[in-house]
Amino acid sequence: MKRIILFMLCAAFALVGGCKKDSSTPPTNECVSANDFSFPANATKFSATLYSQCTSVATGSEFYVKLVLYNVNDVFGAATEFSLPSNVELLAAEVGPFFSPISNTLVLGGRVNNNTAYAFGMTFKAGTTSSASGSGVLVKLRLRATAAGTATFAFDRSKLEMTRSDGSPIANFSGLAIEDLTVTIR
Repeated sequence: MKRIILFMLCAAFALVGGCKKDSSTPPTNECVSANDFSFPANATKFSATLYSQCTSVATGSEFYVKLVLYNVNDVFGAATEFSLPSNVELLAAEVGPFFSPISNTLVLGGRVNNNTAYAFGMTFKAGTTSSASGSGVLVKLRLRATAAGTATFAFDRSKLEMTRSDGSPIANFSGLAIEDLTVTIR
């Protein structure tokens, strides 16, 4: 009888100990938010900016880089190319809401130069009277940090264009600030 009670006590301790909930919670990745097209507001900046909510990420983590246009007017089409550092992997690209409605647009984007850069272009369709003004996200890239170091995302300034519907550059295009992005990967 003592053996049965001892066995039952051991089994009870094993079950209680084995079913105990872990008090720690898995880490959240605040750098990845699928439906987030937010960016810092700036009423005076006139720029094309590469922005990430997180400028320091762990190796293996996912994060987003957004191409934000600030305070532009009468944009019918925009195209650019920027570097993809070797210590990140491009997982996906998503068109941002700046050019709306999306049904009136044409979009091209993808890896170029042996996966060392990302090219993106978006324009309203011919025959539409649409144009975009103000500030907003043009494209959002979902990336994975693959190796520790510095990841610099830099515009190829010779391949940045923003035009009006007649094909001419937007007003004050020559004064547009270009803001690259550096992310530290730990």
